[in-house]
Amino acid sequence: MFRQLCFLLSFLLPFQISAHAGAPEIQIYESNFVSYLILPDGSERDNNSRIVPNIAKKSCFGWLIKHKRRPGIAQITETLTLPSVPTEWANADKDTFAPTIINPDRKSATVNHKVALDKGEFTSIWCIAKGDPSGEYFFEVRHGKTLLAYFDFVVK
Repeated sequence: MFRQLCFLLSFLLPFQISAHAGAPEIQIYESNFVSYLILPDGSERDNNSRIVPNIAKKSCFGWLIKHKRRPGIAQITETLTLPSVPTEWANADKDTFAPTIINPDRKSATVNHKVALDKGEFTSIWCIAKGDPSGEYFFEVRHGKTLLAYFDFVVK
């Protein structure tokens, strides 16, 4: 699994999230699953589907969450779960900005992101790596213990 160095978020109905005392409130109004293909010329073509082609270094996926802008920083936790253990996690655990923790089951990875709330959105993008399994995947995005978004999709 290869993780891109990007970020975004969104949700469908507005509501407020405050994960713990002193945590900045997050009012989410849209969340979306995103997927795209990297073309030979380096440009991107939206896939617009929850079926992601299993093409190493060419097929990418992730999520985008949009929220009401406000000052402050929030800690967002993202967990990606695969249907089985990949051949390798490529550079997923080498990102010093938001280190990836490969969970003991080797089927899932967790990333803790610090996000600025004044931008109004945050995102995370991953790309298929050689040896990634086909099957059902899912993301859970949390602020503290509160589930902000859940995305399931199929890689084939």
